[in-house]
Amino acid sequence: MMRMLLEGRTYDKLPVSRFLYPITTRKWLSMAKVMLLENVFLFLWTFTIIGAFIKPYSYRMMPL
Repeated sequence: MMRMLLEGRTYDKLPVSRFLYPITTRKWLSMAKVMLLENVFLFLWTFTIIGAFIKPYSYRMMPL
C-alpha cells in the first residue's frame, strides 16, 4: 500500500500492473508473513509499558 501511495504521488498516471505487483512477482506470501509477524510482535509489545508507545512507531518506520 505504501509503495502505491508513493508512486501515485510521484507519477501522474499509475498503471494497473502496480496494483498487481505482489501477485505477478509471487511475493504475496512473504509479504503476508511479514505483516503477520509485525502484528504479533506489536501485540506482544502492548504487554509492556514502554513498548506499547515506542514499538508501533519503530515498526512503522521499518521497510517491508
